Amino acid sequence: MMKKLFFLIPSTSCNGSNKLAPSPSKENQFHSENKVMHSVQQSARKSMSKKICIRFSKVMHLGQQAKDVQNESDLKVQVFKTGAKTLRKSLHMLQEKVCIRAPDNECSEDVEKSDFKTEALMTSLLRENLYSKEVDVESEDAEEITLLTDEVDFCTQKLEKQKNELQLTLEKELDRRSMEWSMKRKKYITEEHRLRERIRELAEQNVSFQRKISMLGEKELDNQSKVMHLGQEVKYLTIKMGEVVKENQNLHQNLSKLKDNCRAAEEDRDLFKRNFDAKDKECKELHKAVTRLVRTSNEQEKTIEGLCEGLEKEVRNFDQNQQSKMQIEHLRLTRVEQSLRKEVESYRFEVDSLRHENINLLNRLKGISKDGCFATFKLDQELQSRVHCLQNQGICLINDSVHLCSKLIENLKAKGSQNGLDSQFIMESDMKVQGFKRRAESLTRSLLNVSDVLQAKSTPDNKCYEDVVISDLKAKSLMTSLLKEKLYSKEVDVERLEAELATSVRGNDILRCEVQNAMDNLSCITHKMKDLEIQVIKKDESIYHLQTNLQDCKKELSAVNGILPKVSEERDMLWENVKQYSENNMLLSSENVMLKKKVEALDEDVLMKEGQITILKDAIRKPFDLLASPITSERFLLRY
Repeated sequence: MMKKLFFLIPSTSCNGSNKLAPSPSKENQFHSENKVMHSVQQSARKSMSKKICIRFSKVMHLGQQAKDVQNESDLKVQVFKTGAKTLRKSLHMLQEKVCIRAPDNECSEDVEKSDFKTEALMTSLLRENLYSKEVDVESEDAEEITLLTDEVDFCTQKLEKQKNELQLTLEKELDRRSMEWSMKRKKYITEEHRLRERIRELAEQNVSFQRKISMLGEKELDNQSKVMHLGQEVKYLTIKMGEVVKENQNLHQNLSKLKDNCRAAEEDRDLFKRNFDAKDKECKELHKAVTRLVRTSNEQEKTIEGLCEGLEKEVRNFDQNQQSKMQIEHLRLTRVEQSLRKEVESYRFEVDSLRHENINLLNRLKGISKDGCFATFKLDQELQSRVHCLQNQGICLINDSVHLCSKLIENLKAKGSQNGLDSQFIMESDMKVQGFKRRAESLTRSLLNVSDVLQAKSTPDNKCYEDVVISDLKAKSLMTSLLKEKLYSKEVDVERLEAELATSVRGNDILRCEVQNAMDNLSCITHKMKDLEIQVIKKDESIYHLQTNLQDCKKELSAVNGILPKVSEERDMLWENVKQYSENNMLLSSENVMLKKKVEALDEDVLMKEGQITILKDAIRKPFDLLASPITSERFLLRY
């Protein structure tokens, strides 16, 4: 349809070109012109291909507009054709109706006749019924007959009215339809004029579209260059995206490692906190116990001071008899003090003697001493006395002290449950008491063994001096071992207590240092975590921007890929149109040349005819001589 609208070449020119027979020189000219036109076409094709490649984007829009215009024009032409056909049919029908108006009247008369016949039949039937009724029933009244006749007359009048109304409606309908068809005919004529004007406008638009098409090739090339540039940018962005993704993965791995380290550090910190809290609680409880002991000691001192003051007051208030009693008691106490001092001195002397005995024992072992028998006898006596003293007094004192310690621990347990004392301290003291009990039992066993050895040594059944010496040595070795065990146990207890104290102090210091280090590490890790989170956020933002750029590029590429096939199709169509236009131009140029030649031939013919006319005019002006010699008609002959 566009092709028909673009170029309307008359058929007479083609027929005229077919009728004309050109000469050989004209054929050569035609071939040369064909070659020139072919070269021109090739150059035009190249230029048009470049322009079409540059300006492909506008072609889509203009092509769509042209298609819309074509569709509108096609629809209007079809409507015009259908309207013309319907007009012709309606006019034909109107003419037939106008021409056959008389038969229509005859038909109406036939209808009227048929209506009268029906009325007559009805009346006849009614009359027959009446007659039959009169014959059958003679006894009925005349009033009923009159009523029946009135009804028949009413029915006939009603039928006549309906017939008149039908005739009027038919005439009105015919007039209305004739008016409508005349109005439609006028509308179709105006529509035809409008469509012709629209065809002219479309031809003008076709010329403008051709001009615009020549401007769209440049934009097509620009878009192709843009597509190439966008493809390169997409490749660069994909490479950059891969690098960014790798960096993001590395950052996520580092972040996961740091999170694991942070969790481990937090767990260590929690452990340190728990240990520190436990130790802090123990220290607080110890401080509380110390403060309580200090308070109790202060209270006891206050009570002692108060008692002393009370005693002083009582002493002042005592009578002289009571003072004398107190003096006596004081004297007794001084005697007891002197006796105790003597015992202490005796004990010191015994210690010195024990030292000397130990020295003698060493000398005896070396075989230096000479007074062996007397020394051994004396030593046996002293050992027996010491063993008896230890068995009678020392073990009783130890048992009493252990019993008192157990009672004190029970009291401490009872008070600790009330006052909230440290359970660890109570457990340690309980363990110490149990250790004292075990050592007391071992001491009793060792004393029994020593006593048995001494009794065996003192019996007269001893056979030889060597046995006595051996028993002596055993006893002394036992004594020394006992003393060493006591000293060792005390030293071990002291060392253990010192070690526990040092370990507790060191543990407390270590815990504080570890807690401080953990807090420092935590602060460093939190700072690193914040930095990493900021870096991750920045990387995510850069990735998001890159993804958005990629999506935009993909959308543009998809749009360009969607447009490219349409543009290629339109380019092919334009190439076909260009080919057709070039062929038409060739035909028009050939027809132009032929027409020019015809015009030249006609000009020559006109000149020849004018010359003949002038000759004839001159001949007519001359006088006619009948006697003159005949003039040859060669002058009047046409020379070609």
